[in-house]
Amino acid sequence: MAVTAPQGLGSALVQLASDTRQLVADLAHLAVLDARRAGVRLAMLLSAGLLIAILLITAWMGFVAAGIVWMFDRGVSWPLAIAIAAFTNIAGAAALAW
Repeated sequence: MAVTAPQGLGSALVQLASDTRQLVADLAHLAVLDARRAGVRLAMLLSAGLLIAILLITAWMGFVAAGIVWMFDRGVSWPLAIAIAAFTNIAGAAALAW
């Protein structure tokens, strides 16, 4: 077993400064990796939200079109059926905005 000579105060301070510098560098690297991961998660959440919004709008348009066709089958004229659908959309938007 090799015996090492005791370190002096200067050598210990140099080692402490080196270790502190390495610790700060490691923490900065960890912060960069965490920020990158958070950015990727944010992009995924925004993409999923956009896809959900597109699907909901498409479904709503399908319901409105079905309502227009149903009204037309019940004897309502096309222009009146489309106007009713438009006013229903405006009322829904006003209700959501309020």
